[in-house]
Amino acid sequence: MLEIPTSTARELDIAPLLVANATRSEIARHLGISEETVKHHT
Repeated sequence: MLEIPTSTARELDIAPLLVANATRSEIARHLGISEETVKHHT
């Protein structure tokens, strides 16, 4: 059976910001997380 990957809550927080062309730095600042965390979830 084929497994369909699911997104984490944090990935769902980040996704719309990526679609809006926000930078890692902007996303991190907006969500109050580190740029490294943004990088991990993208």
